[in-house]
Amino acid sequence: MYNYRRKKSILAPTALIIITVFLVITFIRCSCGVGGNKKIKFSLTTKSLSLKAGELSRLEYKAENEEDMQLLSDNITFESSDSSVVHIDPVGNAVALKAGNATITASYGDVKKICEVKVEKKEPEKLSFTTAISANDNILNKNKSQGSQYYLYSIKVNKLKNCVTVYTYDKSGKYNVPVRAMICSCGKGDDTPSGEFIIGIKSEWLSLLGNVYGRYISQINGNVLFHSVPYLTNEDPSSVEVPEYNNLGKSVSMGCVRMAVSDAKWIYDNCIEGTPVKVYESENPGPLGRPEAMKNNVATPLHWDPTDNSKSNPYYNKKPKISGAENVSVPLGEEFSPLSGVTAYDTTGSDITKKITVQGEVNANKAGEYLLIYSVKDAMYRSCTKYRYITVK
Repeated sequence: MYNYRRKKSILAPTALIIITVFLVITFIRCSCGVGGNKKIKFSLTTKSLSLKAGELSRLEYKAENEEDMQLLSDNITFESSDSSVVHIDPVGNAVALKAGNATITASYGDVKKICEVKVEKKEPEKLSFTTAISANDNILNKNKSQGSQYYLYSIKVNKLKNCVTVYTYDKSGKYNVPVRAMICSCGKGDDTPSGEFIIGIKSEWLSLLGNVYGRYISQINGNVLFHSVPYLTNEDPSSVEVPEYNNLGKSVSMGCVRMAVSDAKWIYDNCIEGTPVKVYESENPGPLGRPEAMKNNVATPLHWDPTDNSKSNPYYNKKPKISGAENVSVPLGEEFSPLSGVTAYDTTGSDITKKITVQGEVNANKAGEYLLIYSVKDAMYRSCTKYRYITVK
């Protein structure tokens, strides 16, 4: 016969012990913080943020000592009240996605701190048609508005570095204020003569040596001219010599100063006859540095100067592209390389992968969803931005 009373007397003390142990563990866990860690005090030093869409900012927090800070870093969690406005990753990187407001809540155990985030709309990028470097617009605009006995500009051509720098005058009338730097191609050695000259005659198109044609001609001295890279057909902007265009920045001309068509046009439009020109040699390209040359993709050449702002230009609306930055999942603890397999191409389709920058980070040892911002900008200042979600689990 089954002895119910005897069995019950055996189980009762065991059950009591189990319940007691459970209650003790529960009490200990309730007396501590997340995951059994001790309770700590912490604060968000970033209490509010004002960002533009596309910007990233790291939320900063602190604890009372190094030990607590380590516990906090390991166990703190973040949550956005509107992830369509602001994405927050497990380590506290906030990425502004669109205009609006969101509240970021940082939690450790039952302690919560908040950061209010306001996101403004990002201004749309304007299409750029130049590789030139510009500076000191405030002084230049003041000189334009006030007028003067001086020529507005003075041009210096560094034929050693193939760089043209344009200056305006300072308060004393000296041309010490650089406003624009442009890449060019001069001749070798003395093919482009050194000296001081002035801008002479101008012509929108002109026949050049070698049965080719130049655009936006501004005379420097005799047959030495500022002009575009040569075209094969007169008055046909779709006939640029691609190999010669890709030589911008090298000493390959027959003596003239070749430029991208937008830069030749800038001198043609802005530097009147009589504007002083100095041709010299120096290892220093100039105070603004030397701009990068745009390249026409030789694999699929379109025979247009990419800086030509004609709407007929097939490069008119094109922008750089980033490929290979698709959303992925990464196993917890596995190393992740953000640039692995990612490539970028500029407005003409030339490879500019080395120019990619990445904002944000992925902590492969902390589960959650991370957001990386990939950006690239080509020599014409046209850019591409791509968001990539990395899920660690």
